Amino acid sequence: MTVGGGTPSEHHIDAETLREVLHQPAELAAWLDAALAAGSTDHTALGVAARQLGRLRTAEEHVTRALQLADTVAGRLRLAHVYQWQGRFDDALALFARCRREAADDRTAGFVAQHTGKCHYDRGDWAAAGECFATAVRLRAGVSAELAESSRLAADAAHACLAARAIAIELDRLVPAAHYRAAAAGSGLYRGHGAPPSAPVLIELRSLLAAGPVALPVVRGVYRRYPQLDPAVDELVAAGWLERSDDAVRAGGPCLALLADLRSTMNDAAEAAWAGVPTVPALAGTLDAVARNAVGTSPGPTFDALVGAADYSTPAGDGAPAAVLLDRISALRHHRADCSAAAGGAGAAADRMAARPYRPLQPSARQSLLDALRALPS
Repeated sequence: MTVGGGTPSEHHIDAETLREVLHQPAELAAWLDAALAAGSTDHTALGVAARQLGRLRTAEEHVTRALQLADTVAGRLRLAHVYQWQGRFDDALALFARCRREAADDRTAGFVAQHTGKCHYDRGDWAAAGECFATAVRLRAGVSAELAESSRLAADAAHACLAARAIAIELDRLVPAAHYRAAAAGSGLYRGHGAPPSAPVLIELRSLLAAGPVALPVVRGVYRRYPQLDPAVDELVAAGWLERSDDAVRAGGPCLALLADLRSTMNDAAEAAWAGVPTVPALAGTLDAVARNAVGTSPGPTFDALVGAADYSTPAGDGAPAAVLLDRISALRHHRADCSAAAGGAGAAADRMAARPYRPLQPSARQSLLDALRALPS
């Protein structure tokens, strides 16, 4: 596909960001530079190309000029699209609202609904985005099956982000509570093993260390909010509980018995809290599949390492679904933490990345998963 004047603007829509991904960005940049140097007056093509390349000041200049020459709904859509990419969401939504009022047919109204949804999606308002995409599906159903399907896929992307945000709330409720119960149940565990004062940092490393050496970036990812991590690791190394080599640590001799008791304590606490909940076996199976299928989707190293060590969380075939469930929700919580760290904090980008484990699920399955997590006592 080209946009005016033979612009090399072939692209596809990224399923996560819902933005265009250019197939030939260098060629489009060369075309734009040549057209600008030649004084082209095809302001629409210049503006669209500049936006696709992220040259948003140039895009605004030429799309605005095109709109001054011909005040059309399509022209206002293009300007609103530039505002959206600039992060001027209120300005974009105001223009989209005007376009919606003036749309003359379902095809135009469908484009307006789709682009309004994308503006909400960029902003991180997943519910509003989903409503707009659903409207676009309805309007486009009688116009083009291809356009309707693109709106359906966008609606699914918004739903996955909305579900990921809601699931994160439940993970943040359940995992710390599980650690608190285990700490209460095993209050004398570290003392009984003669462990150094810093030994409690081993609790979230219990499966990782049981599986073998753990890279220090993974250790730091697990404890990214614990400023005393390095002194704690140093103390455990000095006491012989951990061995350090090649930017990794492994369990020393006296540590292995403690790790086994830590795993048992955590698993027993999970069983005591959740074994009577009838949905736990199915939920554990679902989250096990979700976590394993999500390997490779995290922007950090922690999640993949935790999933790789998952089989060390409980004895093989022990039939302890609550223990499996605790392990998988802990791993998925770290997936979210990896995403937040990569995105520079919570927000739309973090939600989009954190939705990756749940995108393969149907919306009804995401909702069932969320309902089951909400039903778990903390």
